[in-house]
Amino acid sequence: MQVALPKSLLGEAVAYALGNWKALTVYAENGALSIDNNAGERDIRPTTVGRKNHLFHGSERGGDTASTLYGVLNSAKRHGAKAWEYLRDLFRRLPVMKVSELPGLLPDRWVKDQRDSD
Repeated sequence: MQVALPKSLLGEAVAYALGNWKALTVYAENGALSIDNNAGERDIRPTTVGRKNHLFHGSERGGDTASTLYGVLNSAKRHGAKAWEYLRDLFRRLPVMKVSELPGLLPDRWVKDQRDSD
């Protein structure tokens, strides 16, 4: 029987796998999950590349708001929504909605509802 030393490459690989065992088993049990976060990284690239341009949003709250809007728009694009149509509908419906109805405006559900209504 061979034993891998903890500081060897194999030992470090085994320690890494064991440290991420829960996430690995969730991934193995659900084939719809992606093994990496490349799509998310691609989505935030324009924001991170332009970080110097976005340093000053007027206030910390402005920066938080911009971050939220970038995330929502990127998610909408990833799900195939046309950004302008999605935002127009979102801002039209938000003021009259109950908090319990908000999940229906998440981009994935909104796109599905738009397809179902066609």
